Amino acid sequence: MDKAFGVDLQRYETGDNGSYRGRDGFVHVPENLLDVIEGVFGLDNRPIGGRNSTIVDRRPISLEDDIDFANIGDPPNTGVLTVPQVAGLYNFPTTSAAGQTIGILEMGGGYKPADIKKFFTSQSLTTPTLTDVGIDGATNSPGTSADQEVVLDICVAGAVAQGADVAVYFADGTQKGWVDAITKAVHPQAGDPTPSVLSISWFICDGDDATTLSAEGVTTAELDAVSAAFKDAAALGITVLIASGDTGSDSRVGDGNAHVQYPGSDPWITSCGGTTVGNVSGSAFTEVAWNDTFFGGSTGATGGGISDHFGAPDYQSTASIPVSANPGNHRGRGVPDIAGNASPNSGYDIFVNGSKVGGGGNGTSAVAPLYAGLI
Repeated sequence: MDKAFGVDLQRYETGDNGSYRGRDGFVHVPENLLDVIEGVFGLDNRPIGGRNSTIVDRRPISLEDDIDFANIGDPPNTGVLTVPQVAGLYNFPTTSAAGQTIGILEMGGGYKPADIKKFFTSQSLTTPTLTDVGIDGATNSPGTSADQEVVLDICVAGAVAQGADVAVYFADGTQKGWVDAITKAVHPQAGDPTPSVLSISWFICDGDDATTLSAEGVTTAELDAVSAAFKDAAALGITVLIASGDTGSDSRVGDGNAHVQYPGSDPWITSCGGTTVGNVSGSAFTEVAWNDTFFGGSTGATGGGISDHFGAPDYQSTASIPVSANPGNHRGRGVPDIAGNASPNSGYDIFVNGSKVGGGGNGTSAVAPLYAGLI
C-alpha cells in the first residue's frame, strides 16, 4: 500500500482517537489517472468530526462584539415540549406518511428497540418500522454517549412522519465511512431501503476554511467527494437535511473568526439552524434565535454564518445574504436555510437505556430530523 500511493503508513495513538492508521507524505497516483480520481480514502482511518449536542463538552463559545443583543428579544418562558406539540405549532400536516422512508445517518452509537418503543408508547404514537444498514462493518452498537443522538434522530423523525419507515445507516465516522454511507443511501442496491429524505446530525469539521480543515485532518478532496454525493441526491430528488451546529459562530475553533460546520455548509443540502420556543399558549408561541449562552441557560447556540469553502449558490442570489464577518468580507454560501426548536430548555424527553433523559432532545440535531419528517 505504501508503494502504491507513495506514502508511509504507520500506526498512531492519541487520547482523542485511540489507535488508528495514518500516513506521512502526500498521496500519489499515476499521472494518467489524475483527472478521473476524485480522492483516495481509507489510508487514514481515524474518526473525523463528531455529533452535535449541547450535552458533550465544548470549548467556550466566542460571540462577535458587534452583535446587537437588544434586537434578539427577551428569552421566552420555556419548558419541555413534545415533538407533536412543536409540529402542531409549526402547522405541520398530520396526514399519514405511509409508503415513505426516512434515512438517518449515524457515525457511532446505536439504539435499543425498547427505548424507541417506550418513547412512542408514552406519547400514544405508532412506533415506526426500523431497518439498520451497516456500512463498512459498522453496526447498531448501543452503549456509548452517542446513543442519545441516534435515539433522538429516530424519535423526532418518526413522531412527525407517522407511518413512515426509518432506515438507520451506521458508519464508522472516518473519511471513507462518510463517503460510503452517503453513497449507500443515495444509490441503494437491490434489497436496500430507498429513502426519499436523509437526515444528518453529525459533522465532519468545525469550519470549512483551509486552516480549520488542515488542523482537523480533513482534506478538500473529502469535502468535494461528499459534496458530489449530495449533488447526486439532489439530482435524484432526495432531500438532505443537516444540522448547522450547536456552538455558535465560533464553532469551537477559538481563533476569533466566524466559522460554519461542514457538511452543514454544503450548497446541495438544507442546513438546519436552531431556535428557542416558549410562551406556548394554545397555538400561540414565542420563538427567538437559539442562544442560551447569552440568555444564561445551557451553553449552546445555533451554528450559522458564511461558508469559506463554498461560494453563494444561485438560489441565494436574491436572498440578501450578508458578507462574511471575517477579514476580506467575502461572499459565500449562507447558513442556515431554515431553523426550528433546538434549545434544551424547550427540548424533548427521550429514553436511553430505559431511563428518561429530560429535555434530552435538543440542539440543531433535533431540527434536521424534525424537517425530515415534514419532507
